[in-house]
Amino acid sequence: MYPAKGNRRRLPLLKRTIGFKLRGRGAKDGSFLFFIPTIKEVVVMATRNSMDECIQKCEDAIRYAQEQYKSGSQQEHYHDVEYTKAMQQLEEAVNDVAHMANSANSQQREQLHRMRLQLQTLQNEMILLDHDPNVVGGKLH
Repeated sequence: MYPAKGNRRRLPLLKRTIGFKLRGRGAKDGSFLFFIPTIKEVVVMATRNSMDECIQKCEDAIRYAQEQYKSGSQQEHYHDVEYTKAMQQLEEAVNDVAHMANSANSQQREQLHRMRLQLQTLQNEMILLDHDPNVVGGKLH
């Protein structure tokens, strides 16, 4: 996607930190073609980066919670603090997904919805696991 002609600039090689380089190589005179993004383009880039960060945070929370769930379902499990921390991370991830959905487009909302379902399913599994600190290892219902 190329910007409108009014946003294109030819800048010397030394000033290439301003804006974003467009596809292609520099001109024969050693300058590069750059553009200064519009506010809409900046918002789209920020939203995309925020989405990637949110999805990454959710995947990390799921991975950690799955490890704690597996450990919590085994005998002689003593890591109650880590189990609780995993549940808190899942809850934070669900809240982040709900917040991110407010500024997402339809495709992103669908991706966030699927992620929220995964998070909530794992939350439910962890809640149903009888992980009582007074009972060594907990027991499944």
